[in-house]
Amino acid sequence: MKKTSILLAIVLWTSGFQSLLAWGREGHEIVALAAQAQLTEATIAALNDLRKQQINVNDLITGETFPAFKYIDSNISLFLNNPGLGLSLIANWADGWRGSHKDTGDWHFIDLDINKDETKADEDSFCHGNNPNNPLQNDCNVEQLALDLKTLGDTAQPALDRIKALFFIVHFVGDLHQPLHCANDNDRGGNDKTVKFFNRSYNLHKIWDVEIITENRKTAKEIAEGITVTDDQKSAWTQGDPGDWALESYQIAKAKIYPAYPKDGSIPSYGQDYENEMWPIALSQLTKASVRLAYLLNKTLDGQTGSATSQGPN
Repeated sequence: MKKTSILLAIVLWTSGFQSLLAWGREGHEIVALAAQAQLTEATIAALNDLRKQQINVNDLITGETFPAFKYIDSNISLFLNNPGLGLSLIANWADGWRGSHKDTGDWHFIDLDINKDETKADEDSFCHGNNPNNPLQNDCNVEQLALDLKTLGDTAQPALDRIKALFFIVHFVGDLHQPLHCANDNDRGGNDKTVKFFNRSYNLHKIWDVEIITENRKTAKEIAEGITVTDDQKSAWTQGDPGDWALESYQIAKAKIYPAYPKDGSIPSYGQDYENEMWPIALSQLTKASVRLAYLLNKTLDGQTGSATSQGPN
């Protein structure tokens, strides 16, 4: 089987402070970096055409003041004005946007109940909430991702809407592969479960967002460059759709992550044994996310060169 090594030449901005959302900064950058290397030339050209359009950068500024997110706004202009720079620059934009646009919060997850045997057919019931700030009621990752893909692929849509859709897609595909973004034990996806990890106190969600990755002591770029994917894996992993992929994440949480947490409510102390067991699972999910992100972008954008729509002054 032929193997494709995910080797990347890209400028990567990093910091020591980790996001508390989704995979955390490094996780989303790993997905974006590895996906970038799998984009077709036509898709890259279509992305470059889109970012050449007259987009008012101020319409994308998150205004986030939280220290871990300050880099996000400066990365917007870098991404739009430098075709040589890749998707990792905007991989965490959706978390910054979420801070000042609360109606987008539910788009980052889908809460499938681990105490039931949920199926893909059950997902729709989790995607229609009662958020008064979201009249469309696309209140879950799976449905919002579908809407964003449709917007990105529609060259008749304003360039600003399409670039926002791109930023959301890059992030939401990552979210979809973090198992605790697709599962719930009446604990907000593990946020209400306290754990000790290498003698430091966290919640279960946080160690899956961040700590399992950073415990490797490698940068996002180093991890992404170490990813290899066979053609057979690409073919297998791009079967189905985001609803199927969310169910995979749910099943990992249900079969692997939650059973490892004590049933008696005691606080577990996880260390190297837990890291050794769970890191391969996390890396597999990050790898699948990169393959599927590239697949979705190639499917949506390949062949669109020269057909982007402009909107507003830069």
